[in-house]
Amino acid sequence: MTPCARLTKLLLAGACLSLTTASAQTPEAEKSTVDTTVTTTQTADDAEEITVTATRRATKIQETPIAITAVGQKAIENAGVRETQSLTQVVPALAFPQSESSGSVTARIRGVGTQGSNPGLESAVGIFIDGVYRSRNSVAFGDLGDIQRVEVLRGPQGTLFGRNTSAGLISVITREPDMEKFSANASATYESFDGYYFNANVTGPVSDDAAFRLFGSYRKRDGFMRIFSGPSLTERDGNAKEGWNFRGQFLWKPSETTSIRLIADAGHKDDECCYAAVLRPGGPGRAGGLTVYQAIQTVLGYQGTANVNTIEDQIGFANREHPQIVDEYGFSGEVNSDLGLGQLNSITAYRAWTLAGGSDAAYTSADLLWTEPDVG
Repeated sequence: MTPCARLTKLLLAGACLSLTTASAQTPEAEKSTVDTTVTTTQTADDAEEITVTATRRATKIQETPIAITAVGQKAIENAGVRETQSLTQVVPALAFPQSESSGSVTARIRGVGTQGSNPGLESAVGIFIDGVYRSRNSVAFGDLGDIQRVEVLRGPQGTLFGRNTSAGLISVITREPDMEKFSANASATYESFDGYYFNANVTGPVSDDAAFRLFGSYRKRDGFMRIFSGPSLTERDGNAKEGWNFRGQFLWKPSETTSIRLIADAGHKDDECCYAAVLRPGGPGRAGGLTVYQAIQTVLGYQGTANVNTIEDQIGFANREHPQIVDEYGFSGEVNSDLGLGQLNSITAYRAWTLAGGSDAAYTSADLLWTEPDVG
């Protein structure tokens, strides 16, 4: 066989292979548009089959060509995830470092994220809750209520989700109102440091084509750090937390191809955050070795009192409290409709957020430098 004949046969074989591949992909490309409702289903072996919307379309996670971690409702309930920061329990490579205030939290994926604690900085990891972008990570850390699933996308996502997603994306989808039956439940949890958490939700239909869902929660926890203040070194607890959240939804389906979902939520946090642990148990023990400041504290008699470095035995100094008062609320409306020629998906939202913080900037028992919270 001549070289020319061999080349001709190779080209023909390649053309046949291309036609076969294109024919196999055609049914996939002709799939209909995304449904208006996306759910997490249970398989026969009691595992979860998760459908995600990471590509702005509803696809199975196995068929989504993105580095993604999706957590379904069952795994979320088992892990006790209630707020965004709790996602680190179920999502690898996700972190929420926090520094001197409740507003200085930034999300990081694979260690990549916005550096700095200024609340004016925009995050490199975008957070979306029911499709609504939270421009600051601090406005996404309230109680999320009944979560249906969470999707964490690793790597730049600007093509589909716009700017401020250069390091990745966190998308939280909450459960919709139940159109079929009425149900209600409540729970109470006792936590460490004399903390307790209450939550309740109710959902059900209000007509043949409409339903509602209400959720509310309250949490309070004592401080976990021993704080000494004033010349007499008066002892008190520091880093206490208290807050509440409310979320209401209304779902209307005027036809089989159209749904309208309205959501209103509000939250309040009154925390003490964030004292610095100056002394560790078992002696001076400050990280980084003996410093001049540490030596002075040691001479004054500010010693550690235990041999085990447990969190409740850490000691800090502050003549003033560190109040962090965060208030937020928002509204959103989502419309999904199959127009025949294509799928209409529209989300309109408004959000407001305020942070009033104060601190003892000297981090000593002397009344030297402090800031008062501006709550006006």
